[in-house]
Amino acid sequence: MSTPSTAAPQLFCTFFLGAKRFGIRVLEVREINRETTLTPVPHAPSEVRGCANLRGQVHVVLDIAKLLGLDGTALGPDSRLVILKPTVAEACGILVESIGDIVELDADAVEPWRPEQHGAQPGGDLIAGIGKLDDGLLVILNASRLLPAVDRTLARGG
Repeated sequence: MSTPSTAAPQLFCTFFLGAKRFGIRVLEVREINRETTLTPVPHAPSEVRGCANLRGQVHVVLDIAKLLGLDGTALGPDSRLVILKPTVAEACGILVESIGDIVELDADAVEPWRPEQHGAQPGGDLIAGIGKLDDGLLVILNASRLLPAVDRTLARGG
């Protein structure tokens, strides 16, 4: 018989890419912004969607779908920028198709991601775990790994 977890529950900001639900710890999110007007960055990898000027501060905007090996993030009326806290990535955000809810998960509701169990797949190093919700699963991302993933793309010449 397992003992209940004593770890405090964590809050996740959820978002969608197509029908797939993803989440980032609320503590890693600075704001969610409706502004999706982006300026392209010449010679940047496809994972860098562009830059956004929010209240005079320029933010690099990553296409999280491309980082995860999916088709690019589709822009629509529900698209949002999730701006990350400076402790995660200075002046950086991700483009998402739509925002979900803030969800709370107990530690025992999160299965840590083990690449050796899932095999090599694009973006697998960005996944921290899989959360079990009443109505499905939540792919939990490690926001601090986003910019290093872009750096790896640049190093490969992509």
